[in-house]
Amino acid sequence: MFLEYTKKKLINKSIVEYLQVKNQDIISISGAGGKTSTIKLLAKNLVREHKKVLITTTTKMFKTADAITIRDKNLLKQKLKQQNWVFTGQDYGKKISSWDEEFLREIISLADITLIEADGAKRLPFKFPKQKEPVYISSSNKVVYIVGMSALNQPLKSLCRAELLAKFLQKQVNENLTKNDIIKVISSEQGARKDIGRRDFFVILNQVDTLLALKEAIFIAEKLTECKIKVAISSYRDEF
Repeated sequence: MFLEYTKKKLINKSIVEYLQVKNQDIISISGAGGKTSTIKLLAKNLVREHKKVLITTTTKMFKTADAITIRDKNLLKQKLKQQNWVFTGQDYGKKISSWDEEFLREIISLADITLIEADGAKRLPFKFPKQKEPVYISSSNKVVYIVGMSALNQPLKSLCRAELLAKFLQKQVNENLTKNDIIKVISSEQGARKDIGRRDFFVILNQVDTLLALKEAIFIAEKLTECKIKVAISSYRDEF
């Protein structure tokens, strides 16, 4: 399920349509609760459209068997020609980490679209950024912020950067995350909109796997669209 919320309506759209993806886009994905799944879905849709897609990170991502961790531009170019997508970064044990900025610029030029996981959340569904998070490269022109709706009504102490989140919300860490808390974080330049600058900004309310979650997500989406923030509602449960 992938639905854009606009003009108080839910409209079926592909993720590519929602993000208005075009050639040479460098899309950074931040937040929590489905960043990697969002990248997979987006890459799958783009490859169907015969786009060459580079997937990498400016922080750390879990390494898959097909990840290329060799600093070899020609190898990456060959892989993109063979299968239209490539997943790459420096070897970091069970994870990959970011390439240096010079090499990153070189390999971005090989692809039509670049997808960058720019945030880490310890597999938790919601987070508040610390000082040097997220990590956006200067050439990134779009930011997609993910919220895992399973975080709603959970104690702040169970979420990523709990102490920072509690301080921002002026709450105790044993209090629960509310709909208005999520709206406040997404709307704030200290929270989800941190370091956005002139980049296009999109929100995906993910993990909307029940009718109750859908009702709550619609409430949040309506308030955010009133602030002129683009919002989609998703469930990736049956996508992979």
